[in-house]
Amino acid sequence: MCLTAYWAPADSNIGQTYLESCSDPINYYEQWKEVSVGNGFQLVNRETGWCLDGNGNGAMYTTPCDPNHNNKYQIRY
Repeated sequence: MCLTAYWAPADSNIGQTYLESCSDPINYYEQWKEVSVGNGFQLVNRETGWCLDGNGNGAMYTTPCDPNHNNKYQIRY
């Protein structure tokens, strides 16, 4: 299974994430890169450029990456 993210609807800044069977050939929506941000890192989706995000209730989604790194739900330790 691969964690996948697709573009958010045009009227939203929240993109859906979910698990799906990994694609063959390669699907860039399933690829993530770690970007160092001080004492942690952000997971950035290769295709959308948005960060894995979440909330206190355990929901996971993508949002534009916080350039100031103040969004504690985007930082992984």
